[in-house]
Amino acid sequence: MNTPWERLKFERERLGLSQSAFAEIGGVQKRTQINYEHGNRKPDTKYLEGIAAAGADVAYILTGTPKGLREVLEDVRHSTDLAGALGGSKKEILDNQSALFDGMRKARTECAEEETLLKNYRLCAPMDQGVIRQMAARFAGDAATKPIKKKAPKT
Repeated sequence: MNTPWERLKFERERLGLSQSAFAEIGGVQKRTQINYEHGNRKPDTKYLEGIAAAGADVAYILTGTPKGLREVLEDVRHSTDLAGALGGSKKEILDNQSALFDGMRKARTECAEEETLLKNYRLCAPMDQGVIRQMAARFAGDAATKPIKKKAPKT
């Protein structure tokens, strides 16, 4: 997703909203929403405030950087400033940055995997979605309540 209008459509779909519903949240007509998603028009501040209140990541739509990555980048900047102020060596600063960037890469990969799962879920028929919800609840319950049995070592 390279353009703001592609990211706008992605955010709408991520929230599971139709163009009409998203347009209403943003205080515009459906035709205007369609124009936004095709890059024919640019949304105003009132629209962006409305969709942000509904959970859309407006900064991601505008910049292409999801919230999580911005927060990690801020952590990198802060750790560099702090390490420098405390007299940290360049190696310590670079080690901190490296660890934070590793965390950022992992978060980005996990986010992409979750987005794929969610997209596939939304493409399923409602009945199949119910089965998936039941399975997920079952797996989560099993993992949270049942201890893992270890096999006795062979002698």
